[in-house]
Amino acid sequence: MWQQIFNRLQWEEPARHLLETTLQKQAWSRPWIRLRTPLPGTGWLRGTFTGHTDWVRACAFGPDGTWAVSSSADRTLRMWDTADGSTILTFEGHRGWVTDCAVTPDGTRLISASRDRSLIIWDARTGAPLRTLTGHLSDVRACSVGADGARIVSAGADGTLRLWDASSGSPLATLIGHSGGIEACAISPDGSWILSAGEDQTARAWDAATGALIRTLTGHTDRVLGCAISPDGHRAVTCGADRTVRIWDPSDGTQLATLTGHSLEVRACAISPDGHQVVTCGADRTVRIWDFETGTTMAELEGHGDDVDDCALSPNGAFILSGSRDRTIRLWETPTDGQSDSPDRHSDRVLDCSISPKGDWFVSASRDQTLKVWDMATGQLERTLTGHTHWVTGCAIDPSGTRIISSSRDQSLMQWDASTGACAPVAETGHETNGCALSPDGAWVIAVGDTHLMRWGIPGPNDLQRVWSRSGSLRECAVSRDGHRIVSVGTETVVLDAATEDTLRRPGTSGLSQCCAIEPDGEWVVSGDDPNLLTIWDPSTGAPLRTLTGHRDTVRACAVTPDRQHVLSGSDDSTLRAWDAETGTEIARLPTPGWVLCIATHAASNRFVFGDATGGVYQADLVGT
Repeated sequence: MWQQIFNRLQWEEPARHLLETTLQKQAWSRPWIRLRTPLPGTGWLRGTFTGHTDWVRACAFGPDGTWAVSSSADRTLRMWDTADGSTILTFEGHRGWVTDCAVTPDGTRLISASRDRSLIIWDARTGAPLRTLTGHLSDVRACSVGADGARIVSAGADGTLRLWDASSGSPLATLIGHSGGIEACAISPDGSWILSAGEDQTARAWDAATGALIRTLTGHTDRVLGCAISPDGHRAVTCGADRTVRIWDPSDGTQLATLTGHSLEVRACAISPDGHQVVTCGADRTVRIWDFETGTTMAELEGHGDDVDDCALSPNGAFILSGSRDRTIRLWETPTDGQSDSPDRHSDRVLDCSISPKGDWFVSASRDQTLKVWDMATGQLERTLTGHTHWVTGCAIDPSGTRIISSSRDQSLMQWDASTGACAPVAETGHETNGCALSPDGAWVIAVGDTHLMRWGIPGPNDLQRVWSRSGSLRECAVSRDGHRIVSVGTETVVLDAATEDTLRRPGTSGLSQCCAIEPDGEWVVSGDDPNLLTIWDPSTGAPLRTLTGHRDTVRACAVTPDRQHVLSGSDDSTLRAWDAETGTEIARLPTPGWVLCIATHAASNRFVFGDATGGVYQADLVGT
């Protein structure tokens, strides 16, 4: 709890002074992770709910806001306590992705839509299925419940809307008119009309009593993916694959405004209970809040590690829920100050990072094809290095701290002047390169490709010293501090003697290892292995020494602290964890905005740097060890 409070409030006065005073006076009984860089949304992110094992497709609040529900491609729904993010109930019964969910106004029942062509009405208190509604001829993509709780509307890939009696589950009407699948639907607050969003680039308004088409809203230039109706029923909002959000007068079909700002398709939209704000989310991994009257962006929430497919507002409008393909649901306080809360960052996933020998700067490498150099003391961006034409997969800093070596999927190794950013080629590898590691004296660099381990002389160019061909795919490599051993991991794990080139294949391993690190004395190696664990093992024999378990998804990053006492790890479960290397027990955990993809430690301090799938790069300390 202390870690959570400190990391959230340390950026604000007067809380900062009080926290620092408490920190100096108090001897903490257990280690914790102190952030030195604010996470995006630090002021607004209130919780990250984890538990789904596949994409989160939809989310909704309960009527009092104390709980929420989500649906997932893992074929389940989950009910969450919004106070602490714990799972209250898991609802199982669908045979395909659960594409949408809704809550009845009294909170006693849940409605779910699925790719198995059915809807299920659930008892929200027990998790038991009450009724299964069938009739759609293909995927059911969306569902909505009327304000009186009496009717359910569903939208299908079969191009139909269907009305159902919420009590009996019996079908009431089928609405036909769209020329393609229907992506979303909503019922007006007074229950008199229905809004639908379709693949045919239109939104349509329907008479809820007769099923007759009232009006077709045209203007989108691609699929319409989401729709919402204002609390007074006088306005409609739609969003789509054309990257726009549009506001309409449904009485005559007039388009009143077009809101632009999302960089990729907009997946969902919602309107605040007071009708003053529109909330949208999309494939650009952001949640945006717009002023309904002016159409201006009030705030942008960043932190998800993948597409955000749905968003919802709490009944009082104070909180926003977002569901993402990163398998998490995030709870945000609704911003009111109109300020963006995101640091300077990469525009895509951060794949590697490294700290300079003096610890005064660090570098990050990203799928956005750039490297960024950061000041360690201030956290400010010093320069962006451009020149690669594909993902930059690895970065390393030479012992003098004057050069950066980088690897890329563009089949090149580059060296950069750390002060000026000037670049020169080291090698054209002839293979897509997944990572690199530098020798302790800076004389050579190891690069790993899909089936090749290559050693190149520096400064080059193209001084190829050795190639090791492997039968498996290689993902990452590391060089021991004395330069005697090279370790590479992937679908096979290999240890090489750098002098004799003798090879040891780690026995007894199966599956994929995503990362590895060698402890400073070279006596053991830690790797992130399938399924969702870390293994500490002897590089001389390959024998496992300890297994570290606790992550709930793939382990993408690992590092060893300079005192050899602790292992740091990052995972697709959006956590960074610290472990006791001797016992294998977890000692600290930090929730992160997205999948943690890289970690770098410094040889002379407890400071470390990590990067994530949202494009963020952060500094932190392991405190109290």
